[in-house]
Amino acid sequence: MSARTIIVLTLTALLASACALGDKRIYNHKVFRPNATSYLIAGGTDSRAVPTFIVGNPFGIAPATLANVVSSSLQSAFLGRDVTFATRRTTGLRDDVFMVVAFDPPKTASAQRICRSRGRISSITVGESIRTLMAFCLAGTPLVSIESKVARGSGTGDKTFVLLLRDMARRMFEAKSKNEI
Repeated sequence: MSARTIIVLTLTALLASACALGDKRIYNHKVFRPNATSYLIAGGTDSRAVPTFIVGNPFGIAPATLANVVSSSLQSAFLGRDVTFATRRTTGLRDDVFMVVAFDPPKTASAQRICRSRGRISSITVGESIRTLMAFCLAGTPLVSIESKVARGSGTGDKTFVLLLRDMARRMFEAKSKNEI
């Protein structure tokens, strides 16, 4: 089999598996400002790197490994767009907006709370699934947020987990689906 055939088959399998996951795993999509996408894309700014804060570590892996998985999953939602997600302190980060990805935040956690805290909230492991809350923030104010759940048994190498993060990021900046509340 040629390399091109293998790539096509791999991409087809990945897309088929993404469709099989179902939209009901992503819910509670809230748009606080309708033009959030214009804040995401770095038009007119010196940098395109969005600071990304990660709260919680549901898999107990090295924080750098989790950061790599999260940033690459988010980035895969915006291939070819003028945006990157930086999970480490570096030069050239945008100072107008930031993203927070919270795994197992407390039940009282909201987009407003995680935006104000810039990722400095607790994480509480409860139940069979991992609650994930993402918020895209301007200063300490959410522009858009979304929640999801994924089985706790999955890990960072599980394509379900990676696709979920990608789909959440993609959905944050798209129209609301009929399966979301």
